[in-house]
Amino acid sequence: DKYHLNDNEVFYLIKEDRNEHRHFVICDGCQKIFDLPSCPIHEIETEMEKEGFIVKDHQIQINGICKECAKQSQLAGHDADHNR
Repeated sequence: DKYHLNDNEVFYLIKEDRNEHRHFVICDGCQKIFDLPSCPIHEIETEMEKEGFIVKDHQIQINGICKECAKQSQLAGHDADHNR
């Protein structure tokens, strides 16, 4: 499968199962990519299909700061406060 990240970044993953799909959380600090453990969209897809809409695909990407980058940011802020 082809995944689009951020603006123009693209990467590919090989599916082990034809019905498998994945969603990601991306750290804006270190750019590390984490898998979401489950798909929150299945319920919505089921409801849409009941109305006759054929869902072909969907992608979810969440951007934020991982705990390691958040910790580094807090430490940097703490050091800056002490240097004033």
